[in-house]
Amino acid sequence: MAASEVAIDANLLVLLTIGAVRPDLVGRHKRVRAYTVEDYEVVLELVNAANRVWVTPNALAEASNLLGFGRRNTPPEFAMGLRQLVESVLEIYVPSEQVADRAEFGRLGLNDAALLELVTPERSLLTMDAKLYVAALAIDPGGAVNVAHLLRRNKET
Repeated sequence: MAASEVAIDANLLVLLTIGAVRPDLVGRHKRVRAYTVEDYEVVLELVNAANRVWVTPNALAEASNLLGFGRRNTPPEFAMGLRQLVESVLEIYVPSEQVADRAEFGRLGLNDAALLELVTPERSLLTMDAKLYVAALAIDPGGAVNVAHLLRRNKET
C-alpha cells in the first residue's frame, strides 16, 4: 500500500467493528459471513499501518444500519465497537450536492461516490467492492486497495 493514509468503506467498517468486539461472530454474522478472523486481522493491519484513517458520515451511517442498530437482536457490543472506531478515525463531510455531481453517483450511489471524494495520491480507499475499487483507480492509479485481492492471496500462501 503506497498511500500513507486510508479511507474505509462501510462494509470494512462493519468487519472492523464486529471483529473488535465479537471476533467469534466473524464468519457467522450475516454481515461478515464471507470473512474469517484472519481476514479481519489483515484488514486491521492495513488500517494500523496508515498514518491517518478517514471515513465519511455516509459510510458510518451505512455501517450503523448494516450492524442492525435499532433492532432488538443487535448485540449491545456493536454500539461500543462502532463508538470506539469513530473515536479512532478522522471524519470528513462531503456535501451531498457535490457528491451528486460526480459521474459515478448514478451507478455507485451517495455513500460510495462520497468515498471517491477522499481518494488522493496520499490517501487510498480500502474496499471489498469491485465497482468502487475500479472507480477509485480511475481517479488515481494507486487510489484503492481491493482487500478481496489481499485476502485471496493470503489464503493461497
